[in-house]
Amino acid sequence: MNQLRQQWSTLVRNPGRAAALLFALAIPLSGLVNILLYYLGLCLEKNTIRSGLFIVLNLIFSILVGLFFLYTLWKRKIIRQNLILLTLSLLFFVVYYGMAIWKHGLAGPVLASGQEFIAFCVPALMAGAIGAVWQKDTSLFFIVEKASFFLAPACIQYLLGAIFQCNPYNYGADLGIIGYMPWSYTILPVLMALCIQFAKGAPLRIPFQKKPLVHGQRVRGVLITLLWLALLATGTRGTIFCALFFFVLLVIYQFRQKTARKRTAWMCGILVGFYILNLFVVTFPGMQRISRMNVFLTGIVQGELSTSTVNENLTDAQIDALVSSGAGEDAPSSNDEEAPPSSGDQEGTQIPGNRGTLFKVAFQEWKTSPVTGIGPFAYQFKYSLYPHSALLELLCETGIVGIILLLSLLLIAAIRMLRHGEKGWLMLVFLLPYGLNANISGTIWACSQLLFALGYGLALHEPKRSAKGTETE
Repeated sequence: MNQLRQQWSTLVRNPGRAAALLFALAIPLSGLVNILLYYLGLCLEKNTIRSGLFIVLNLIFSILVGLFFLYTLWKRKIIRQNLILLTLSLLFFVVYYGMAIWKHGLAGPVLASGQEFIAFCVPALMAGAIGAVWQKDTSLFFIVEKASFFLAPACIQYLLGAIFQCNPYNYGADLGIIGYMPWSYTILPVLMALCIQFAKGAPLRIPFQKKPLVHGQRVRGVLITLLWLALLATGTRGTIFCALFFFVLLVIYQFRQKTARKRTAWMCGILVGFYILNLFVVTFPGMQRISRMNVFLTGIVQGELSTSTVNENLTDAQIDALVSSGAGEDAPSSNDEEAPPSSGDQEGTQIPGNRGTLFKVAFQEWKTSPVTGIGPFAYQFKYSLYPHSALLELLCETGIVGIILLLSLLLIAAIRMLRHGEKGWLMLVFLLPYGLNANISGTIWACSQLLFALGYGLALHEPKRSAKGTETE
């Protein structure tokens, strides 16, 4: 308790420390809250106490982020040009959402998506901006990797249950009532932070301890292996793809920096080797979900994008008929395990949940109205599913106009990160995998990492150029 009081008093006296903490926790916090409630025994069955505490704790964090953002504005740390860009990015979603309310009212997916966006995406935008203006870039990895000590007991329990097929209460791939997908999303940012710190050879500190561990890299290696195997046990293809993409980016980054190339290559190679071994050689009884990747690989060999053994992709002729009919009453219902969020009184005909079909339908819908799109949330109201691709969702619902506006802001943010030196490049390595995930599984209204990237990139201070063309602060 004394250490907690000391940490709190330090945060109050040193706003820079508070900025670093808010910046670092913006992405992993909701998942960490779930694990905290799991340790307290509140995630074994659905209950109102768990739901209430989850909402309250995330709400407290959102309020703290909002207050600190106002404090940052009061201190005039955000220059006017960057503040305008941040406002434009938020205004884009406000207009987008306002059009949805005007057309559909606060029904079904409109209300649910709006609540999620306000609760998670808006604080992420502000937290990203806070980290940029307070220059707390690298502190993110230092703080997030410490969460590995917090996740380790849950990972051990989950991994043992998967290996020996003895998860309690027949939860299968889930961790209590925490679904396998949210659990994998909780692991991912901590795993990436550990890998970045391992590649850098940074000292490893236990939470609330200032002295680094003597054999920090060895401990870090054990934690990386533990989290990676737990992630593989979930069988969540989107998260696994993101991690594999991250390994490639990290190796490229280290070779570009010409530092720790062998160490990074060996680490990423061993982790990929674990995956190949589990996928093609030895699969433990409780880790059979990892074989779901074979469905995708088989589809690729056959020239199709297939993600489900239950539903087959519709043919081009069926998709054309479905789009032109406006209702698609004869389309089969979706049994894909990665179902969309609850849509309340949402009406519409469900289409097969195979990504190939979802993507093709979104593209064909865009072709019916290429400039302005078919309208916000029109896809969900028509098909009772979202496209599972933020890019295609944006394209088919807002058309070329909407996608150019948002991609322009993202491009500005990315360019600023690249011009920010090593810190900016590392943040790109950390954030780009989430871009992949958003386009194979996500919806634009749940992409808190996208808003985080916008907030961080658009709030970065642009270096001034001297008369000789050199950059100055």
